[in-house]
Amino acid sequence: MDSMTKVDLPPGVDERDLRRAVGVSRSWRGVLRELGLSSAHRGRQLRATCALLGIDTRHFGTRSWSDAELRTAVAAAGTWLDLTRSLGYAEDSGSARATVRKHALRLGLDVGRLSSGPMPPPGALAAVPDLAHLRSAGPYLVAAACVLAGHRVSWPLEPAVYDLLVDDASGIHRVQVKTCTSRLPGSWECSISRSEYARVPGGKRRVHYMPEEIDVFGIVDGDLEVYLVPLSVVAGAGTLSMRRYAAFRLPRMRSAPDAASGGLDTWSG
Repeated sequence: MDSMTKVDLPPGVDERDLRRAVGVSRSWRGVLRELGLSSAHRGRQLRATCALLGIDTRHFGTRSWSDAELRTAVAAAGTWLDLTRSLGYAEDSGSARATVRKHALRLGLDVGRLSSGPMPPPGALAAVPDLAHLRSAGPYLVAAACVLAGHRVSWPLEPAVYDLLVDDASGIHRVQVKTCTSRLPGSWECSISRSEYARVPGGKRRVHYMPEEIDVFGIVDGDLEVYLVPLSVVAGAGTLSMRRYAAFRLPRMRSAPDAASGGLDTWSG
């Protein structure tokens, strides 16, 4: 397709990002995870874009390993997660274990030892939190913190620069969610700029968020602490050391809410 053809891609994602994500994934959920996206709307948008660009997704949901590879993988694995990862499945695949177990039993392979016990009963949901998924979980963690504080949270129906709209007594705030993946001595480091497509060598550049785009950064660090940092406090900055912004860290949830805490006063920052 002509490189000048206009396609509908989420902000910060270009065609090369999409082709790479599709190539390394086995499902649309995996593509969303690779791109740091989560909404069903984004999934539909990416499906349509792949169709327009002719990106091949026929490998989604298909078995790409041989019986010999399964034998080797079962022998080397210590857990079901080890096994499904080694066979190329997404960690949150809902059908991977059932598919692998069926073929393992057909070949007479012992999978009963995996995960230190038998397979979970049908319908059981296995969930092992991993910081590798923090970027995808970030919007939900920030939204939950705001809802627990008594605020109303909305999600944009159409693509927008911000991730959430939070309505409190002072008005409606456009919240851009960021997560911390880099550890510093005694702190977490968070990038608050964004990648933007540009006709420059490399095709991308880092740009800052502007007051007409967002009002607040909702930041989740690697300890799952949530910060609500007004854009006005960090305008022009590209990277934050979260230790310097402890004043904007939300208090941890207590078993009995303390009305004297005043809720999320850091919004007024």
